[in-house]
Amino acid sequence: DNPTMGQGKKYNLPYELFGSYFVDSEGIPSCSTVIIENGILKNYLHSLETSSRMELPPNGHGRAASNSSRPQVRMGITILEPKDWSLEEMIEDTKNGILCEDFQYGYVDTTSGNFQFKCKMSYKIEKGEKRELMRDVSLSGMTLDVLNRISAIGKEIYYSDGLCGKGGQSVRVCDGGPYIRVGNLTVGGLS
Repeated sequence: DNPTMGQGKKYNLPYELFGSYFVDSEGIPSCSTVIIENGILKNYLHSLETSSRMELPPNGHGRAASNSSRPQVRMGITILEPKDWSLEEMIEDTKNGILCEDFQYGYVDTTSGNFQFKCKMSYKIEKGEKRELMRDVSLSGMTLDVLNRISAIGKEIYYSDGLCGKGGQSVRVCDGGPYIRVGNLTVGGLS
């Protein structure tokens, strides 16, 4: 997670990304925090409260919707680093699947790790070819299980601005990453 990276032209971006900030709601400078590296948990995002409990330095992720709201641990700009597959190679290498292009919304139960996302645009993949458009596709699963089932990671990063509604507060955030291929996700809402 790197809330400082979204500052426009400095990072070759055409605009400032949501989730970009230099100081969190507790006055701690934001910093780049590697969460997972090569499949190994390296760090947590922290507020002053959580860093104190774990006896670790704060890393500038205590964020609140306003000065009258209590800061909570939140992401800024979280990305999955790119690897070496093109989208075309992933499609050609997939016998049966669904290509989801962007998401309408999503949520994660942080206590269980269960997530659900609603896809904006989805296409059926059959025998290595992108086929018909699908409607109302949603994906769900357990975060750690899904991370272990990634079989391909794309070359190009795409960013998606949004809002985090944790604790009833709305705070600007951004996620980014390449296309990924994951096996055996729970898929719902097919039509």
